[in-house]
Amino acid sequence: MSADVWLEETYFDWLKSEAFSLQGERQAYEGVLRELHDIPFVWTIWSDSNRAGDALSFRQSNFLGYQQDLGRLDQQWLNKWAQEAPSVLEVLLGMARRWAYYFGTGDGSETAFYFAHLFLNMGFDHFPGKTLPSQAKAALREKVDIWLSRQFNPDGTGSPFPLQRDIALDVVDMRQIDMWAQMNAFSAQHFQ
Repeated sequence: MSADVWLEETYFDWLKSEAFSLQGERQAYEGVLRELHDIPFVWTIWSDSNRAGDALSFRQSNFLGYQQDLGRLDQQWLNKWAQEAPSVLEVLLGMARRWAYYFGTGDGSETAFYFAHLFLNMGFDHFPGKTLPSQAKAALREKVDIWLSRQFNPDGTGSPFPLQRDIALDVVDMRQIDMWAQMNAFSAQHFQ
């Protein structure tokens, strides 16, 4: 079974262009995007598997559905690749696509706008560069680990969905609810 580097890099380019609409931004943050794409998405609350499903659906339908000449690839590898656990980058983009669908024009053109909220909320903008040094990779992975293991603050600080502190936090602990509910709480404060 042999990997197809061209297909993997083409897909990564698709993800980059969806994350940042401007070429300069894609270049400025290529290292962090690549690192986020190397981290598999894991979840601890059952319904968060839906976020993984969104990401896989995009890879399988939206990306692979538009590719030509897939018959030339090792089909066992292609099948395995199409079904692999999604990356953190894919899931973040899936959430941004959901927001663009619900709050935008519905054509996905605003995905980069919504992705920027997630990207900035996680502090990923502190890691510019085409490649990341090992210390930056470790710091970025620590941020992702805190989020995925739900060790962030009850108000969502340390996750992609921090709530404003003046909201009554005794109503909800963001660590205890699924990502869809977190997205809705954040959306109620920022997009509605």
